[in-house]
Amino acid sequence: ERIDPGAMFDEALKAVEREHPGVLFQRKPGGKLLHVSVDSFSTTLEIPPIERLNVMSNQLSRVAAVLEGHLAEDVERPAVEYALINGMLSTLDPESVLLPPEVSKEWEVENSGEFGGLGITIQMREGWLTVEYPLKETPAFRAGIKAADRIVRIEDESTINMELQEAVSKLRGPVGSPVKITVDREGFSTPRVFTIVRDTIRMNPVEGMLLEGGIGYVQIDNFHAAASRDLSMLLSQFKRQTQGKMRDSFST
Repeated sequence: ERIDPGAMFDEALKAVEREHPGVLFQRKPGGKLLHVSVDSFSTTLEIPPIERLNVMSNQLSRVAAVLEGHLAEDVERPAVEYALINGMLSTLDPESVLLPPEVSKEWEVENSGEFGGLGITIQMREGWLTVEYPLKETPAFRAGIKAADRIVRIEDESTINMELQEAVSKLRGPVGSPVKITVDREGFSTPRVFTIVRDTIRMNPVEGMLLEGGIGYVQIDNFHAAASRDLSMLLSQFKRQTQGKMRDSFST
């Protein structure tokens, strides 16, 4: 029931307008004429009633052709395509989205449950790449990285104006490989260089404990690809500790 080709068409156009201020679409509700402005260029397209998905697709292709021919050269065309598609999908539900390759790659890493990295959570704070906190028993934790540390260089590249996702990609890498980061910290007279060897970082590992009466309590915060393996290992540990007499109790 959520599929409404007309609404999908309208939301696709709105998404492009939000993404690119130089683009403007004007059409009366249900009207036949769509006025398209791209910077100093303008044209009018005659739009048939959009009641079927194939009609919507054909009309969005016409709009995309106008944008392709008249957007400035420095406007990345894939960003326009993603705006059109995700605007259209937004009418279905919040989870329907086409991810750009870099975001999709990060999503896959998170779903895998583990990756090669340092074990820190970072954010941009007042223009500085800042450590929120190091995870316990990780390479960054053992190297002495602390919350509020500012990473000013990764290898020999300054992090000033570096996108957060780019920084994440540079800090992650093959297990066993080193990465050099330059850290500034309150109390340091000058920034210090840390060379840290990447290790396997587990995200949201399955955790639990043995309760009285041989009850195994397990908490699963995220159902990633490694959750089943982690759960099996933890249950095996409980069974060894209770000599096979464990009772199970789960909380998710």
